[in-house]
Amino acid sequence: MGKIFNKVTQREIWLVSFPFSDFKNSKVRPVLIVSKNKFNNYSDDVIVCGITSNIAKSNHYAVNIDNSSLENGYLTVFCCIKIENVLKIDKKLLVKKIGKLKNGIFNKVLEKLNSLF
Repeated sequence: MGKIFNKVTQREIWLVSFPFSDFKNSKVRPVLIVSKNKFNNYSDDVIVCGITSNIAKSNHYAVNIDNSSLENGYLTVFCCIKIENVLKIDKKLLVKKIGKLKNGIFNKVLEKLNSLF
């Protein structure tokens, strides 16, 4: 595993190459790293929530974000974190870090995530 993957931390937003269901093609999409750093440091995987620019489909379990929601980095469009879209993915699918969510916004994500269970 490359060195870059040892630096994956909670609250970061990454672009990920998601395969389509036929596994012949893929699409790059943003995700939020929700797993704790201890897990991220010792696992080949990370736990993420999907992010979409399709805010028309946002619901009670979505957290809207824009550039003011970021500690660093840049979003090209207004989007939302889909809390119900939780996945465990291999770090090899991570393409590029594009930002890091502010603590306050991340706490809203965790509150909504906890409300699912």
